[in-house]
Amino acid sequence: NGVEMSTLTSKGSIFKEIQQEVIKLWHKGVIICIASKNNADDVQEVFEQHPDFLLNDSHITLNYSNWNNKPENVEEMAQVLNLGLDSFLFVDDSSFEVNMMRESLPNVTVHQVPEKLDDYPLMFREWSNSFLSLESSSSNAAKTMQYKEQFARDSAKNSFADLREYLRSLNIVIDVEFCCY
Repeated sequence: NGVEMSTLTSKGSIFKEIQQEVIKLWHKGVIICIASKNNADDVQEVFEQHPDFLLNDSHITLNYSNWNNKPENVEEMAQVLNLGLDSFLFVDDSSFEVNMMRESLPNVTVHQVPEKLDDYPLMFREWSNSFLSLESSSSNAAKTMQYKEQFARDSAKNSFADLREYLRSLNIVIDVEFCCY
């Protein structure tokens, strides 16, 4: 429905290359989150059904596709992930959103998508090659899953009235053995 990702078009090739760069960052352990003013179902449909879309749910730690303002979403992401706002890099194509983020959350590093779309992949490559000089590894790539698992545990914990009820639900069995020397 109008989302260009095909390498058959120049615009689509650029967006496909950006996805490749984002995936490289993910392999280096960078946590990828989405703050998009969109219907969540529409975004999910692109992830699941677009034939040229490289990113998938395994790459995304948090997806805040909703109509809330983006600084509020980023603040909530920081709380959920237990990260400082200075750990966030926000990229947007809207100068309004970029300025709002800069004014609302000055600790967040903010970049606007370049006017010349051809420069967009270069921006990601520079991040990947310079200030993010991390090595790719399976443990770095597993960070997203670790955060998702922690988020699921926290959500489960918060669904109980008290900590005892939550601990009881885990059905943990502890075997204690005493021995004398």
